[in-house]
Amino acid sequence: MATDEKPCPYCAEDIKAEAIKCRFCGEMLDNQGAGPQSFYQKSGISRGGKSSKEKKGGWRRWLVKLGILKEQGGLSWFSMVLIALVLLGAWVFWYSPTGRSNKLFDEGVELWDRGHYTEALRSFQKAVKIKPDFAKAWFGKGVSLGRLGRYEEALRAYRRAVEIKPDLAEAWNNKGVSLRRLGRDEEALRANRRAVEIKPD
Repeated sequence: MATDEKPCPYCAEDIKAEAIKCRFCGEMLDNQGAGPQSFYQKSGISRGGKSSKEKKGGWRRWLVKLGILKEQGGLSWFSMVLIALVLLGAWVFWYSPTGRSNKLFDEGVELWDRGHYTEALRSFQKAVKIKPDFAKAWFGKGVSLGRLGRYEEALRAYRRAVEIKPDLAEAWNNKGVSLRRLGRDEEALRANRRAVEIKPD
């Protein structure tokens, strides 16, 4: 920019220093040295083209459009219902018997995978105490007992698992393993055949 030029305070194009009107945007100029910054500050328009009020209220405007906030402020009925449903869902997941037993089952599987069979057994026992018809937790209890060498108890757990879920091939198979360890080979063979019938592969 030459010394005899200045930026237009409205469009920021270079214009003559003594110009009264900008030849680019057509705005009348006051020659008191108002630069582009003072114009932007006065008008509230940022260099991006949106007013600072629009930028600040952008999220709020979208939340109002979505029905989450009221125009005057505060939560809308829609957002209150939505929050209530989320809280109810969290309660069902964490505090209902199904949610707690699933959490204990997952904890038991994780402990078993790390080789902590006694702790895993405790988690599976708590899960079946909360939800007695949880076949996979009974299976997990049986696997943990079997790993600890308690085959008679493991057998009872597998029996309970297949009573609840007769098509749980893994429980039939492990029931056969426990029977074999207890020297009951004919029963073990029948249990293993049942596992193969359910899951041939």
